[in-house]
Amino acid sequence: MKPVRVSMDDGLPDVASSISAKVKEYWPKEDRYKFIFCLFLAVSLIDITRIALSLCVVEVAKDLEWNKLETGLVLSAFFWGYFATQLPAGFLSDTYGGDVVLMWSLLGSALSTLAIPVITSQMLTLYFAPSILVVLFVRVFLGFSQGLFFPSLLSLLGRKLPTSERSMGNSFISSGGALGSLFIGSVGSLMLIHFGWRWVFLSFGFLGLLWVVIWKEFFLFRRRTIEEDMYRMSKKFESKTNRSRSYTPRNAIIPWGKLVRQPAIWAIIIVHFSQNCMYLNLSSWLPTYFHENFPDAKGWIFNVLPYVFNFSGKIIGGKCADKMLNMGYSLTFVRKFFETLATAGAGLIMLLCSYATEFWQALACVSLAFGLSSLTTSGAICNIQDLSPNFSGSISGMVFTITSIPGIIGVYFTGYILHATESWHVVFQLTAVICIVGNTVYIIFGSSKRIA
Repeated sequence: MKPVRVSMDDGLPDVASSISAKVKEYWPKEDRYKFIFCLFLAVSLIDITRIALSLCVVEVAKDLEWNKLETGLVLSAFFWGYFATQLPAGFLSDTYGGDVVLMWSLLGSALSTLAIPVITSQMLTLYFAPSILVVLFVRVFLGFSQGLFFPSLLSLLGRKLPTSERSMGNSFISSGGALGSLFIGSVGSLMLIHFGWRWVFLSFGFLGLLWVVIWKEFFLFRRRTIEEDMYRMSKKFESKTNRSRSYTPRNAIIPWGKLVRQPAIWAIIIVHFSQNCMYLNLSSWLPTYFHENFPDAKGWIFNVLPYVFNFSGKIIGGKCADKMLNMGYSLTFVRKFFETLATAGAGLIMLLCSYATEFWQALACVSLAFGLSSLTTSGAICNIQDLSPNFSGSISGMVFTITSIPGIIGVYFTGYILHATESWHVVFQLTAVICIVGNTVYIIFGSSKRIA
């Protein structure tokens, strides 16, 4: 299999270059599924720790006496930290390796999740700040940690998966988020009913720590050992040929000037911004919406079914995207096709949801919107890696930094709208307009032509 090219100075013999380049080869075919499955679990845990509070927010708000404004503030605090680390995460991943950065991301997420039930105990709140201030701090740190994750993941996959497997690989790994949401929606709901909300945070926080140990011992250590061996081999060859050269395992210089001038990147930013306005608001406020409008509905139904659709959509979308590429459809067409379904399609479904009067109608609309939105993995998200496999971490850091703003402003603004108007119609209709406008921009300016 052809290795990915590395950036090295001119003049090094071809043999040494080939030795060093092996450091950046795609994952071996026989081991690829192990890495993909472990990253699938990582995405599951990232999503679980992110939405744990959304699942429990009704009980937490009641227990800690928060109103709608305070609840919206706590939910949006996650994105304050998330915003801050996207860009540094992309640079660090492209320079030092995404596998290291995402490990630290999981560690911070797990510790933050474990901290919530501890810091809100009555004993601690008597001696420290009011519980809401402490929770805000921990939520910011959780966002800070999770902001490292997806730029590092995309950087890693851009280097380790070939184009022909990229849609399916990305889709399967990202479907872990839907499975995580499904798992916490079902198992977490049962734990919430029988054991209380604190045990939800404690249980899933410990699972996150377990993943970190497994990744460090069985995946990260192995990769580091291989790279060290390759480095020693290249240095040994250089000494024999009397050439004093330095080896850099990653591209250290990011062409920011070239990247920020690309319309295709800004098209991705705008459409993903629109997508996040829909998805982040919906996932953050989903339990509240159903509790308020359909109080007799069972939580495990509306906390599970939308994520079944989301999980299925990612798998089906990934397979179909790779199939369309093999059939001869252009890469740009495939990315735009799936992104249109994900953003404009889901936006139109949310417009219908604003008129739902029965539980089954609302559940069908929300589930279908979640299913369609999952197709963005085969659309704009993969488009980042198409544009530049070597700098996909840096590009995704820039993209996710800007597109995390809906989480900061949108989630809180939704709380403000609900507090002021008590109307979900405005929320859903505004979301639909944003999605359609953003998708139109992507159709016009989007491209998959490689830029760096």
